[in-house]
Amino acid sequence: MSQLTPTPEQSQQLKQYQQLVLEYAKVLDLNSPRLLADFQVGLERSQPFATEVIGGQSVLDVGSGSGLPGIPMAILCPQSHVTLCEIRLKRVAFLERAVSRLGLKNVTVHNGDVQRISGQFDVVTSLWFGSLEKLYGLTRHAFGSQWRLITRKGDGAEAELEAMRRFEEIKMFHVKQLPDGAQMVTLGGVR
Repeated sequence: MSQLTPTPEQSQQLKQYQQLVLEYAKVLDLNSPRLLADFQVGLERSQPFATEVIGGQSVLDVGSGSGLPGIPMAILCPQSHVTLCEIRLKRVAFLERAVSRLGLKNVTVHNGDVQRISGQFDVVTSLWFGSLEKLYGLTRHAFGSQWRLITRKGDGAEAELEAMRRFEEIKMFHVKQLPDGAQMVTLGGVR
């Protein structure tokens, strides 16, 4: 899919979101100092996730932290429902505040371990997570009948993908090179 062009309203929401993150970041330990120094980069890294979400799909964003990529996805894909899953209470408080302030009716915040989340999701995303195998193992119970798992990886993605080929329910493997040198990895299957 191609790059999304935000509407003026979406652009305003993205700016408001960025302001909220910058306002609460240090008090609530939302992001690393490096990401805070140029939060625009974080927003840009989130946009390719939104281009992968098809209208009306349910999305589970794992380890949402300050809301990347989940909140930008919810803003750019208002027809989809996004569940932000975060275990750390301070970050959950921020996510709830951001969702409320931004008026996002298509977002639910789940406070807790992803292994305890109920429901089935068409798409599972994570911007900053450990190994692909661990992410798959922790979230596969939440996959819908036709599912995709989308994450961002740096060096070593090929080796991780190769290791994932042993799981029979994974029918689709796709790697897309991103402008910053990272890779967007998509796994998919049918239950």
